[in-house]
Amino acid sequence: MSPYIYREFASPIRPFLHTNFVPTDTQHNEIRVFLDESLKNVREMDAEISRLGAQMAHLIEQRENMCNDIDAHQAMITPVRRLPRDILQEIFVACLPTDRNSVITPLDAPMLLGQICSPWRTIALTTPCLWSTLHVVIPGTAEKIARVSETIKVWLSRSGALPLSITVVLSRTFNDTISPSAIFATLSTFARRWNNIQFLFALASNSLMESLALLRTEDVPLLEQILVCSWVKDIPADTADSLVPLPFLDTPSLRGASINFFGHASPLPTEWNSITELHLNTGNRSGRSLGFMTADGGHMGATTYLSPQLALDVLRRCPNLTTVSLEITHEYSETAVLPSPDPSRFGPAITLSNLKYFSVSFAHRRPHDAFFNTLILPELEVFEFTGCVGKTRAPFFSLLKRSGALTELTLSLRRFRLSPILECLKITPDISKLKLSNLESPGWGRWFTDDNASAPQPHEELLTLLSNDTDLVCPRLTSVEFDGCTLFSDDGLLKFLKRRLGNEDGTVPLQKFGAVFSRQRELDVKTELKPFVGPGVTITLCYTPSYVPPPPQPYSPWEGIGPGPIPYFNHDNPWSNRYDY
Repeated sequence: MSPYIYREFASPIRPFLHTNFVPTDTQHNEIRVFLDESLKNVREMDAEISRLGAQMAHLIEQRENMCNDIDAHQAMITPVRRLPRDILQEIFVACLPTDRNSVITPLDAPMLLGQICSPWRTIALTTPCLWSTLHVVIPGTAEKIARVSETIKVWLSRSGALPLSITVVLSRTFNDTISPSAIFATLSTFARRWNNIQFLFALASNSLMESLALLRTEDVPLLEQILVCSWVKDIPADTADSLVPLPFLDTPSLRGASINFFGHASPLPTEWNSITELHLNTGNRSGRSLGFMTADGGHMGATTYLSPQLALDVLRRCPNLTTVSLEITHEYSETAVLPSPDPSRFGPAITLSNLKYFSVSFAHRRPHDAFFNTLILPELEVFEFTGCVGKTRAPFFSLLKRSGALTELTLSLRRFRLSPILECLKITPDISKLKLSNLESPGWGRWFTDDNASAPQPHEELLTLLSNDTDLVCPRLTSVEFDGCTLFSDDGLLKFLKRRLGNEDGTVPLQKFGAVFSRQRELDVKTELKPFVGPGVTITLCYTPSYVPPPPQPYSPWEGIGPGPIPYFNHDNPWSNRYDY
């Protein structure tokens, strides 16, 4: 037993401890003797503690040294050290982002891989495919532009002879008095290896576009995909002659093009036989649109010009298209309501035998039937329309009737009427996906007049028709989305979902449903639906939307990454829909 184990001493006054007892003189002397002995024991304990503490510290130090030595030896026999160089390179390539280009930052591959160790850095720097993608954010000062330009040169020089995928975005901090010509000059030196290029300029000067105009078809022999999205701000409003053309768009290697000039329509090639995917004034299918545009792609303040006639002329040049999205817009000089055009001026019918996806938006006026009557799309599977329709008939009725392969239908309407919608649904009974959006808002009211605008919107009636037991509309629906056209009650929604989630009368059960409401929740619909919701079924209900603009953001190499609007300097998009659930 340790001699330093504490034991209660035979104190003569122990019963009186922690009281107000006053000891006598004899007891006072006995206490002093007792304390002297106890304090001596405490000093001996402190000395033993110090000795044991020193031994403990020595043991801990020895253990740490031994563990470090063990770890160093174990590191020598880790499997990764024995991996062949080619296997390690494959692992490095797998670290690259798959949904975007690599960002110039130590937090992202490939730069991240070069910070592990010297051998890894050597392998990373000498593996060309790691450096064949690049996301460039043009900063707002001349000094930073020079540094970014030098970084681009070094980066792409490591990519060997591989095709390049490059995204170029103007930063929110960009100052349009500063010329980014150094960056474009550097990028142009690698133009022969451009494969997938995106120029996303929320605001660009004509001089900036001139940097691209210097390229010719022979300069971009590998170019397959291009996206040019820009509002060219200094073009005279009364003429398109001064717009800088882009001759390299004529390259025969081009397969996909997204051309989104805001100013005037850019001169396009006379023939695009190789093009299979085309987007004009719409961003692309990933939502790469300008940050100050509306949710459906249009912008009341833009002077883009893409008339129905010009759109059809472009489609005639592209006989092998499989994917098309167009936004039909007009100059300020044109009024919102114009006489119907002469159907014959659209020319002969256009047959696009390979077209699967067709999205068209009419920004400033109701389309004429003749536009859609000109198109023959026998293999059309997905149709999306944004704009106005008539009171009883949709202008694209004949197009849908001729397209027997249609499986997905999206209608974003500024006047939500039941008759034209029901007419379209009855002639497309085999569609599996339906999305309806109501774009009507006070901001659009002065642009799109309607003599019956005050009539009640028939949202509830549409929901009833989609769940009618006697004459069910579109019985093969597996996905339904409502956005902005949700004036129906939660009770009506509940009846609809119970009907479509079952498989009565051969009805295909619903797998996905989404709705965005501008009101508070009336019923706990999801709880009521639990007995009807099976595996793989998704129900999304969003109530009471609200919008909170984010604060201005500083320069970042991550700007413009991913789908969604392109950043527009420090201005936020007032047309965005954000919802708090």
